[in-house]
Amino acid sequence: MKAIAIIISLLLLLTACNVDMSGYAITDTPQKTDETPEEPVKLCSPNVTIASFNMKDFSDKTRTDQELSMVTDVLSKFDLITVQEVVGNPIILNRTVDMLNNKTGKQYLFEVSEPLGNVQKERYAFIFDKDKVQILEEPAVYADVSNKFIREPYFAVFKADNFDFILLTIHIKYGEGPDDRTEEMKEIASVYNYLQSRDPVENDVILTGDFNTQPREDNFKYIKEIKDSWYAISKGKTTLGSSGNLYDNIIFTKTPTQEYTGAKGIYMFDDIMDLTSDEAKQAVSDHRPVYAVFCTGTDDD
Repeated sequence: MKAIAIIISLLLLLTACNVDMSGYAITDTPQKTDETPEEPVKLCSPNVTIASFNMKDFSDKTRTDQELSMVTDVLSKFDLITVQEVVGNPIILNRTVDMLNNKTGKQYLFEVSEPLGNVQKERYAFIFDKDKVQILEEPAVYADVSNKFIREPYFAVFKADNFDFILLTIHIKYGEGPDDRTEEMKEIASVYNYLQSRDPVENDVILTGDFNTQPREDNFKYIKEIKDSWYAISKGKTTLGSSGNLYDNIIFTKTPTQEYTGAKGIYMFDDIMDLTSDEAKQAVSDHRPVYAVFCTGTDDD
């Protein structure tokens, strides 16, 4: 009965903020494992839904208008999205927000990084509904003076109503195996701690991205060692295919970020669009977006 009550509470929360529940992994919200204890979903309005989405080689050369329409159907479910794997000329982002705005009647904007990478160049992007989210501090690429990252992380300071926070995103290299990801996983935890220490009062930091590392793997220990850290997604598959993995996540520290509602999940766009794995990879991505919902009516700092 407790589980049913939690699910009903989640549905009421997301219905109240006009979030389309079709395709959300309700079985992932909330859950109980050895690492993430069961947590009640907190009802609040207003709120903001933050997502992370690896878009797989997202460029003007790889998406037709029909495919981009499917992409924007997914993006329209969220208020603020961090995007990994924007490739080449960022004109694809102009096409994306134009289509989003025409489709939703909202005004989405985007910020995009410079090309980053030691081998293949990629960009990060933030896509956001400007009526719900504003930028307080312009996005910046983390100064990786020791060259620890194949792609340096990207961050900005945002505000949604009374909730202000640093949003940080990363695409950890894949390499030949888990050992190749160790240095970057260790370093992104250091970057998180650095950003959180910049302001002793305003220290809400939300880390998103494609970690190419699952929470159960040894390399994820560096995230878990961040004091009071919490990762929103602890089960399910964010990459497509029969051998999919839980590589994408949203991470924050719970004491500063008390705005977290407990509502989170994986958006199963392939199921809702009735796409095969190959069709989904071609038209949208080989990753599913992850999301978490935060209250914005009060500031806990």
